[in-house]
Amino acid sequence: MDAENKLWLCFVPGKRVLFKAYELIENTALKLAKAPKLITADECASYEKPVSETFDVPFVQVCKTREKGTVVDINYNLYQGTVKDAAQAIVDSKASSMFNTAFIERFQSTLRQFCSRLKRKAYTFSKKIEKLEIFLSLYQGYYNIARPHGGLKKQTPAMAAGLTDHVWSVRELLSHQC
Repeated sequence: MDAENKLWLCFVPGKRVLFKAYELIENTALKLAKAPKLITADECASYEKPVSETFDVPFVQVCKTREKGTVVDINYNLYQGTVKDAAQAIVDSKASSMFNTAFIERFQSTLRQFCSRLKRKAYTFSKKIEKLEIFLSLYQGYYNIARPHGGLKKQTPAMAAGLTDHVWSVRELLSHQC
């Protein structure tokens, strides 16, 4: 996810294992016109190698320590790049003044609220990955093009990224020829 315009670039359903991380990072790279200035992720070890092989930018992992469900400490591990380059990326960022994973965490919460297939401990979870992929593809289009985002002054992520000039209706989204 692009932190500045909230554009949801791609998804790879399944467990967070190394080959899925490669797929996610490679698909993300294909969709970007230019490399990001900084990449942040949580402490999932699967991201380190794919990110370092795909992007030559600072990569910071945000590691949270929890006690009884509450975050009590946050540590930052710089896996790639220099401290100077990582700090400069934060200074240049329009989205944040610190290393964090808040944008993707908020997005995942929004996604779970909208998609009962992803809710934990629910009767409606997806049993077949193909059906989940179909739903996620539809929701990705809706999220990026037809759903105004409160943090973007009621623009859609696609509008903020300069990909369209208006909020699309669901009819327009579903009838659009690619």
